[in-house]
Amino acid sequence: MFWFGEDGYYDHKKLMQQIQQQTEVNQELKERNRILGAEVYDLKNGAEAIEEHARLDLGLIKPHETFVQMSTISTQYQSTYVDPNKQKDLGTNEDEDSPDMH
Repeated sequence: MFWFGEDGYYDHKKLMQQIQQQTEVNQELKERNRILGAEVYDLKNGAEAIEEHARLDLGLIKPHETFVQMSTISTQYQSTYVDPNKQKDLGTNEDEDSPDMH
């Protein structure tokens, strides 16, 4: 019963692995939320952030101005976005190679 029974050693080991995976996902989401919180604060309290978003997202420029945008994302960038509508089985790693997750 200890090794192969319900709630035995192997079930416990599998559950601990799922908890570790979920903890890693939660850490990534906490970091994303921290960044979004800082961005919201900047938007509420400063005109520079609003101007930056208008330039980057909408492509707005001032009269007689040349705007140059340079990407700082390296080729090793990995997105941390997790689709909340997508059901993910923590026991499998099928989504790691999915094109919509990169």
